Amino acid sequence: MIKTIELKNFQKHSNLKVDLVDGVNVVYGKSDAGKSCLVRAIDWVCYSGIQGDVIRKEGSKETSVKITLDNGVGIERVKSTSKNRYILYRDNDKKEYNKIGREVPDDIKNVLGLSQLEVDNESINLNIANQISLPFLLDKPATFRMKLFNKITGSDILDNVFKSLNSDLLGLNRKIKTEKERLEELNDNLKEVNKEKDRLKPIQDIVNNLYSDVQRLNDKKDKLKKYKSKLANNNKELENTNKSLNSIREIDKTAIKNLKDKVDKYNKLKELNDKYSNLNSELGVINKKLKEKKIPTINFKNIYKLIEKKNKLEQLELEKVEEQINNIIIEIDNRDSIINKGTKEYKTILKDYGKCPTCQTVIDEKILKKISLGG
Repeated sequence: MIKTIELKNFQKHSNLKVDLVDGVNVVYGKSDAGKSCLVRAIDWVCYSGIQGDVIRKEGSKETSVKITLDNGVGIERVKSTSKNRYILYRDNDKKEYNKIGREVPDDIKNVLGLSQLEVDNESINLNIANQISLPFLLDKPATFRMKLFNKITGSDILDNVFKSLNSDLLGLNRKIKTEKERLEELNDNLKEVNKEKDRLKPIQDIVNNLYSDVQRLNDKKDKLKKYKSKLANNNKELENTNKSLNSIREIDKTAIKNLKDKVDKYNKLKELNDKYSNLNSELGVINKKLKEKKIPTINFKNIYKLIEKKNKLEQLELEKVEEQINNIIIEIDNRDSIINKGTKEYKTILKDYGKCPTCQTVIDEKILKKISLGG
């Protein structure tokens, strides 16, 4: 609450001090005595409502208005051709605010506890009314007064909340509609994908079967290569054996029988070689057919998974094939055993004969250890 007002060179007053009391204060006097100057002085200090030099008493150089509140705080505004400042007096302390422009400093606003309301881009001061204005904004439209009451009571906050809520609801409804449309589109796409999956299923089965056949034939080819290598070694050993046998001039029936067994073994090995050639030729035909097949681009990652499952089902058949191969290996080992046996028998013949039938060299244990029909 304002306790005193001091005016210096403000409009009609050169030096005026007015003490106010608690409650209602009435200022009266003759017309043009300067009563309204007090209201304009308060407006100038509290709201910076009057601009320009109209506040300065004619002939004076500096104008000031000071108000003192009931809490002892004083606020003074000073204006001249070179000054435009506020001075705050509080607790025996003095603080100046220079070059303030048209705005009241925030510190002064906080001390006064007064502010203007913004309605339709217009600043309204409810604490001061002009002499010629109608009672409480009756000169303003009803919608303006309604907005002002909303500001005063805080209803404008609820209006803004409802506007924001309605805006959010509209946005949410639009988003829900968009998501529903997107869901329908995704469902349609899923149906198309399922159709394409059903269409590609037979092709996938064909590719799986071809892949399995190729894999099985490649395994068989690798094993046959090993057998071919062993067969080549056996043929070489047989050739060396034949050379050794041809160098013998006189052999008995037992040696002839051994040679016959070796010939039989050779024939069987030759038969194995022929089988390998046939299988290799068959593999070439299959590879040629595979090259002629037009295989579509497919996700082989999924195919490999299906192949692994299928391989597990075909494990029994593979085990049968491996059993046949093992039998062949056993047969080859048996042939090697026969050759070793023939070697022993040949050494026995030479030992009994005592001399080499070719060079007539005396046969002893050292020479027998060096003799081998296997090359």
